[in-house]
Amino acid sequence: MKDRLRQFFNRKNLTLPFVYDVSHSLITKGVTVLFGVAASIIVTRTLGPELKGVYSIVITWVGILLQLSLFGLHSSNSYYVALSREKLKTLLANSVAFILIICTLIAAFLLASRHIFHIPLGLPEDNLVVIIIIGAFLSMGNIILQNLSIAIKKVNINNYVLVTAKVVSFSFLLYFYLNDLLIVQNALIVYLIELLIMVGVLIPFLNSQDGIPWKLDFQQFKLSFSYGIRVYMATILAFLVIRSDIFLIKHFLDFKEVGYYSTAVQMTDQVSVISATIAGILMPRLTMIDNIGEKKYRTKQVVRGISLMLLVVVLPLFIFAEEIIVLLFSDTFLPSVLSLRILLVATAFLSLQTILVQFLASEGFPKMIVVFWLVAFVVNIVLNVILIQSHGIEGAAISSLISYFAVLIMVYFYVKMQYIKTPTVKSE
Repeated sequence: MKDRLRQFFNRKNLTLPFVYDVSHSLITKGVTVLFGVAASIIVTRTLGPELKGVYSIVITWVGILLQLSLFGLHSSNSYYVALSREKLKTLLANSVAFILIICTLIAAFLLASRHIFHIPLGLPEDNLVVIIIIGAFLSMGNIILQNLSIAIKKVNINNYVLVTAKVVSFSFLLYFYLNDLLIVQNALIVYLIELLIMVGVLIPFLNSQDGIPWKLDFQQFKLSFSYGIRVYMATILAFLVIRSDIFLIKHFLDFKEVGYYSTAVQMTDQVSVISATIAGILMPRLTMIDNIGEKKYRTKQVVRGISLMLLVVVLPLFIFAEEIIVLLFSDTFLPSVLSLRILLVATAFLSLQTILVQFLASEGFPKMIVVFWLVAFVVNIVLNVILIQSHGIEGAAISSLISYFAVLIMVYFYVKMQYIKTPTVKSE
């Protein structure tokens, strides 16, 4: 009886901080989502479908470079700092050195592509290339620093910085809007300001932790790279599944259709923030738990919780999609409605998969996850090529829906088969 009581209270002691951090983060994300939606309304209404398409191409380029260039370093940092807090400064030093090197290579590649080989990169103006380079540098730094902050359980600090950055950048957006200066380049500058604030605050904060000096460690980098490359392969394939639609729509259709589709994607991105927030907190917590049964129990609890949250959020958006689009962006963007509804269901599947994968990430991230996303990527490209030509942007949304569902099913059965012999620790 004493052992059961001890187990129960120990579990509560571990659960309550997790629930607090998740609640704090979701409230923070809710605030930032409100600012993000307001910013999206202003940018979308001001730029219109075609210029919004140009804006979306630049943001997509930054996202692709971010996913292509990090090699899973942000995830491996979370994993190793969860195993040993003393590795924080080493992981930070290794990450900064890596980002400086990789961003130099990115700049050389983009500038050579644009000015030497005359590849347009889907961009109408030269100065957008510079914005992409700066955006990639700041985005990489931002995701590395946020993951380290969360992994050392400084979730509240990370959240305060995030809200501050969002409020300040939104103030700049309002300034441009009220003074009739909101062109594509200035909208992108607002995006860079937010990233700059995050990086500028989190680096000094992490540097103040533990009093241990920065130290480059090549052996640790090799370990981090070995873990991270598996995450990298899965993540890049997942990202390409999510974002390849944008470029294929541009190829088969035009910037206006990209603008319609990207508006739907932006709204579903806000929904996926829920699972991304919880996953970022969950993975290092699971890594700290040695008992596999306990890990399974916690993962199941989180899956149940996020399923309820998704139902509460997705169902109203699905039902009132048309009214929401008109209210937020005007009836000019009504062609986005059907795509939005399809992508909302797809995002629910993607969110559940995101939580399940954290269990596997805490166990060393098996290579099969990469295989699953490779299958989804191939399926998505084939379906996009077929369906975009016959069904327009709705075809792209259907391709995403099928691909996300396929990955969810594959991950679910992999976890079930690989860990079926390990009993789940039941709540007392």
